[in-house]
Amino acid sequence: METCASSARRIYITLSVFAELVFRSQLLIFAACHLMQVLDLQLSIENLAAWSDRLNRRITLQDICLQPLYPDNKKCAIMSILNYFQNNATHLDYDRYDDYHFYVEADYLKHFAICSRYLPCV
Repeated sequence: METCASSARRIYITLSVFAELVFRSQLLIFAACHLMQVLDLQLSIENLAAWSDRLNRRITLQDICLQPLYPDNKKCAIMSILNYFQNNATHLDYDRYDDYHFYVEADYLKHFAICSRYLPCV
């Protein structure tokens, strides 16, 4: 289920398999490789800039975004699942193993499951 490689498959959608198809597509959204791609896209968007001839200066996302904590904090409010990982690839890719390094005690999915129930994780 963790693969990002696209493969040509035929899917016949009938009422009996529709619920399973929806469930599987939701799981694919949370595949680590897809989240890494979303993180790359999000960080690229955050760093977009354009030159304004009218203002005679560079315009960035911070010039037009919602900044609810302004002026103390000038960061944009971006609603994303990646906020649970501080928008950081290292945090997203982190796995915690048991003392014997035998099995994973916590990974990004467990982190999201716990944090989505309890707000102090954010």
